[in-house]
This record gives sequence, C-alpha cells and structure tokens, in this order.
Amino acid sequence: LDYPNREYKELRTQFNTLDQQYKSYYGISFEDYVKAYYGMSKDEYIKESMKLEMIFYAIARAEGIIPTEDQLASAKKELVDYYKQQYMSSNSSMKEEDALKAAESYVDQNLGTAAVYEEALFKLIEEHLKANYTVKMLDATYESITNKK
Repeated sequence: LDYPNREYKELRTQFNTLDQQYKSYYGISFEDYVKAYYGMSKDEYIKESMKLEMIFYAIARAEGIIPTEDQLASAKKELVDYYKQQYMSSNSSMKEEDALKAAESYVDQNLGTAAVYEEALFKLIEEHLKANYTVKMLDATYESITNKK
C-alpha cells in the first residue's frame, strides 16, 4: 500500500500525543502498550490503522458515496452523545447539560468536521456493504465475501 503522507504524519502526531497521555495515566507509553498488546511497533500499528480507512475511502470513491447534510448532522449527534456518556460515566456528579456542553465542545474543537464526515461516511459504507454483500465465516482465519447482486 502507498500510504498518504499527510494522513500518516497526522496519525503519527496523534499517537505521539497518546504516548504522553498513556505515560501520565498508566505509567507506560502508548508505543509500549501497542508492542505488548498487538505485538507490533508504533509505525506498524499506524499503517494497520490506516489500511481500513484507505479501503473505506476507496469504496466510497468507487461507489460515489457522499454523506448528505442530514447524515452529517446525525453523525455529529452520535459523536456528541457518545462523548456525553463518556463524561457522565467518568464523573458521576456531572450534570447532563454540562456533559452535553463538554461533549459538543470536544467534538467541535478536538475532533472537528473531518471526524464527523468520516463517521457519517463509514456508516454509509457499512450500510452499503451489508446491503450488497454477504460475509460467510468459513473458519477463524478465512472469510468468504460474496456479492448479493
């Protein structure tokens, strides 16, 4: 695979930030966590993380899948709801309206429109794949994908 340079650098920056967060919260770096849990280097993990996105974007391009404004709004609401629940579960004394404001701020400032677009797009692709293809599990290491058409 030919990995897009800009996206690779962005993920590398995100994982460097995760290194700092993991060190402060768990006492080990994210890179050490990836090595222990997934058995790969941070660079290998970044490339593995990018593969699925690259496949999804290739499907979207080939099938002409583009989220509508309503689908983008729905995706943003889902992200906000998810983070609202995260805030409320991590802080039991937080009021629901405060958690909602914090979640909206997080989605707007930290995730941004790209994450909302990706959330909507990936949901549409998942629906497209479910509607048009069947995945038959043959064993634990091999899947057979057949076109429904």
